[in-house]
Amino acid sequence: ALAKAAELCKKGGKVIVGHPLGRAFVASLHKQDDVFTPQEMPDASSLGEMVRFLPLELEGAVVDEEELYLATMERTPHAVLPETVFLRGPVAEGYGRGGKKLGVPTANLPQSQFSSQLEGVETGE
Repeated sequence: ALAKAAELCKKGGKVIVGHPLGRAFVASLHKQDDVFTPQEMPDASSLGEMVRFLPLELEGAVVDEEELYLATMERTPHAVLPETVFLRGPVAEGYGRGGKKLGVPTANLPQSQFSSQLEGVETGE
């Protein structure tokens, strides 16, 4: 559900998860009827893990009180990939700015060799 919410949200938009009677109340509903209440509200640590690879960033602390649960997340322009992407190919000539600005050697790959793999990938701002 969080992934779908992030997908539907514009950059800078908010995803808010909350319940006015708190996480413990939702847990008791879940114990009584896990069809009607299929999931419990995550604690702050679990929520952090849930959004780790999503373009969502927790804003401030999760409010997890007896009578209120509230978590606010902001849609970011990017997300951490769950695994490293390796690309191989011949080195192409770049614009001469990567290694000097970054302080580490860089190599450019010809776009023609992997452009189809990058279709739909959002760029940073």
